Amino acid sequence: MTIDPRLQRIVAAQPFLSLFATISGTYLYGFPSPDSDFDLRGAHVLPLERLFGLWAEVDACRKKLRRDFERGLPETKLPERSDYEAANRFLVESRRQMADC
Repeated sequence: MTIDPRLQRIVAAQPFLSLFATISGTYLYGFPSPDSDFDLRGAHVLPLERLFGLWAEVDACRKKLRRDFERGLPETKLPERSDYEAANRFLVESRRQMADC
């Protein structure tokens, strides 16, 4: 099997261990045009310290969203219970109208 040198260069330049990398899109299917881009798919392994570092950022964002939600909830004018029957009637009628097109 011949590995495309462009793929080899891109994979070699990645800072983390690659589990796999593959060409996709028009090059994979064998019909690229002169203006086709070069699509790659793949996955890599992050070091644990990077993964935990990302978690701290995600957790901070989650906590901020929760605070914003808790602050805004008392001012919300949402009904205690959703009108499921009205929502269902709307969806059924919408589907019927789409079927008539």
